[in-house]
Amino acid sequence: MVDKLRPNNDLLIAVTHLGIDPVCADKSTTVAQKVKGIDIIIDGHSHTVLPQGIKEGDTLICQTGCYDSYLGEVNVTIDNHRVVNKSARLLGLDEVHKLAPTPDQDVLKEIERSTKSAQPIFDKVIGQSSRQLQYNREQIRTRETELGDYAADAYRGISNADIAMVNAGTFRAGIPKGTITRGDTIAVFPFGNMVRKIQVTGAQVKESLEHGVSQYPADVGIFPQVSGISFTLDSSAPAGNRIANIEVNDKPLDLTQKYSLAVTNFMHMDGGWCRRR
Repeated sequence: MVDKLRPNNDLLIAVTHLGIDPVCADKSTTVAQKVKGIDIIIDGHSHTVLPQGIKEGDTLICQTGCYDSYLGEVNVTIDNHRVVNKSARLLGLDEVHKLAPTPDQDVLKEIERSTKSAQPIFDKVIGQSSRQLQYNREQIRTRETELGDYAADAYRGISNADIAMVNAGTFRAGIPKGTITRGDTIAVFPFGNMVRKIQVTGAQVKESLEHGVSQYPADVGIFPQVSGISFTLDSSAPAGNRIANIEVNDKPLDLTQKYSLAVTNFMHMDGGWCRRR
């Protein structure tokens, strides 16, 4: 895309969601190293606070942390169709409030209208729970949890699949005790993914599990929550050889056999094991 866009454009900005953490398989810094000609990368994913951005070659990489902690500002000077200077800075909430002391009324009205129209969907009661299924980010990304089991069981049940896998980064909240609304489930799974039933070999199942625990004990979103399958994890073994004693519905995994697997379209189409944080 850089080769296509550069001849007719003075400034190229890549908006990415890759991050710069060591645990990220594909980093924005790697993109900047391998793809020349990107002036600025506006990045996310690793929630890194970069007060002045960082330079990787001729590329300025910018991140603002997370949860509206900062507003990022990038200044670019272009002379005779060439970028001659670029810099980044972060504005804290106090600075933002000074720049914009009162909210934009048109934006507030649109938020109110959108919220009001969606509220009946959020308020719809879809079930009851006799107990709370707690969400703990660190736990669900490093071990089996009740919430993970519940979701994986639901995936497998709704699709009538042999097994189900849910990457831990998909989860963002827990299930409350008592009345459960559609809004509660959207809080748990806010990304709008769809469940898919696909056919895989036992070898692919093992490969997926190995990938899911490859960065253990780091609490990353690739950790697998599963249903219909059990395994033993040896964290002292090298990545790629940590999984043993795999059973599908109480029978040893056959590497050549085909199994039906329930996963999200995110995991199926996007290779999303390492994407969700």
